[in-house]
Amino acid sequence: MYQKLNCLWRISMTGVAFALFGMGGLILSMIIFPLHHLIERDHQRRKCFAQKAIGRTFRAFLWWLKTFRVFQYRFEGFETLNEDQNVIVVANHPSILDYVFLASRIDHCSCIVKKKLLENIFMKGVIGAADYIPNDETEGFIALCEEKLSPQDKLLIFPEGTRTTAGEPLRLQRGAANIALRTQKDIRLVSIDLDQPMLTKELKWYQVPPLQPTFIIKVQEKINICTYLNSEHRLSYQSRQLTDDLTQRLQHNLQQSKKDTA
Repeated sequence: MYQKLNCLWRISMTGVAFALFGMGGLILSMIIFPLHHLIERDHQRRKCFAQKAIGRTFRAFLWWLKTFRVFQYRFEGFETLNEDQNVIVVANHPSILDYVFLASRIDHCSCIVKKKLLENIFMKGVIGAADYIPNDETEGFIALCEEKLSPQDKLLIFPEGTRTTAGEPLRLQRGAANIALRTQKDIRLVSIDLDQPMLTKELKWYQVPPLQPTFIIKVQEKINICTYLNSEHRLSYQSRQLTDDLTQRLQHNLQQSKKDTA
């Protein structure tokens, strides 16, 4: 009986959380950011303000979810990540909240987002204010990514392109590798693991696990891009090799995380 009531509680609180998320996006887009733009004319300061505001909002949102026992989470190694500068952050993508977790903890972080999100009334203003990059296949896309990587910035990419199907191996696309090679930026890996599936690609928001799940978001090793910059091979070969290595490293890190928490 207790387990059933607990499950119903987490379903209802998950629904409330989605409503709060939408309201927060509208408040930031329609009130906070427009008011700040009236005061601040400098584009870079606007961008920094927006990213910090998003980060603090997400921290409050995650605190609410944890306090009301929807799920637990813990971060590991983010002091190291925030000391990094001018790097590309590559993470796996098991749930719909992965961006929220990372943006709540990473200072000065741009993000590549799905172009479709620009049609979302709750997210459009947030994406524009934070100067995030819509995923686009045009020629200027790589140059735009390099432009966004100012000396103190980081660029967050989920190279799977969509959420991972639980239980299946990682399948990374070459976009992150291409950007890293062309901009010659190092890569910092981050693994996101959860002990029970929740808010995954194949589950509806109301399909919560029987017990409260735990997310573990862990900063992993940094990859020196110079290792892959070999003039004897074409960019396509370098990109394929780097993508394969990223896949293996992330998969290994996730397996190790599961062993550590077993």
